[in-house]
Amino acid sequence: MQQRPELARALQRITDPTDFCREAVAAGQALGLVFGEADVRMAMRQGRQAWSRQWSVR
Repeated sequence: MQQRPELARALQRITDPTDFCREAVAAGQALGLVFGEADVRMAMRQGRQAWSRQWSVR
């Protein structure tokens, strides 16, 4: 995404998770990448978990 800021901005504007997954997969396919909506959802889940962990007190 750092190499394609216009793509990052386009995806950041999407508020619906289903639409985001669909658009992320389409963008990936346009770049020759192969992954599905389930992969995007898993990455989103892992990102949320990592973000939450940084705030937990241990």
